[in-house]
Amino acid sequence: MGRQAGTSFLAAMESRDVTLTHIRALDHIGTAAEPPTVSALADWLGQSLPTASRLAQALIARELVTASVDDADRRSRRLAITGDGLALLDEMRRARAADLESFVAGLSAEARERLHDALSHFDLSPTP
Repeated sequence: MGRQAGTSFLAAMESRDVTLTHIRALDHIGTAAEPPTVSALADWLGQSLPTASRLAQALIARELVTASVDDADRRSRRLAITGDGLALLDEMRRARAADLESFVAGLSAEARERLHDALSHFDLSPTP
């Protein structure tokens, strides 16, 4: 099969010094209908507010996210993804896609057909 499945994605994460939690948070912030508050991010990630706040601060420090005061609640901050954050997500998605392509290429024709048949039962269209 050549290289191990997942190596492009893991290498990309390591080279950019990000964790799965960083990626999940960026993806949520970037796809939310409206910029989420830190509290909403904590709820979505299943983390405590202090943990999500530290995560948000780390993403802000790396200029992957911006924070602005919530007009409805001046004590809250709303998070928005930056161009750099979107570029990082795109890089991670391409690395995951490369790993999947590598994995599938290593399968026998019969196994690829069985995988195709199994996946055809799911709606795999991208979500906004």
